[in-house]
Amino acid sequence: MFKTIAIVAGTVAIIGGILAIGCSHYGHHGYGHKMSADHLRKGADKVAAKLDMSAEQKARLYTLTDHIANELPEYSKTREKIANVFLEQFESDTFDARAVDNVLAGAQKDVTKMRKLVVESTAEFHDILTPEQRTKLVEKWKRHRGK
Repeated sequence: MFKTIAIVAGTVAIIGGILAIGCSHYGHHGYGHKMSADHLRKGADKVAAKLDMSAEQKARLYTLTDHIANELPEYSKTREKIANVFLEQFESDTFDARAVDNVLAGAQKDVTKMRKLVVESTAEFHDILTPEQRTKLVEKWKRHRGK
């Protein structure tokens, strides 16, 4: 269960990375960073500029980032609950595995919803781009990752 949550959280970070590729401060936010609609829009603006997107592509990208931004607050609450239960347990003299398991079980619905959002949003972003833009994006992404 925790592995699933970690995978989904990582995938959400990847979408944020895709949208913010070229953002000079990408990767410096840490776990506590809360991605906002404004942050997503700025990242989308940079992607649109770097990939020389048409007006139609930009409109579709902004619709996509607005949709993601509308879903983030609920996901942030889930992340916060998970972080808090672990903090509480490490502040305690004993570890209550049942309490952690209950929070993670309750988070599963949100994780499933976020996983669906990640897959659908990534597919939509892929469809927005031309083959040339996807190639350019992959090259930039690989350079960013040091590959």
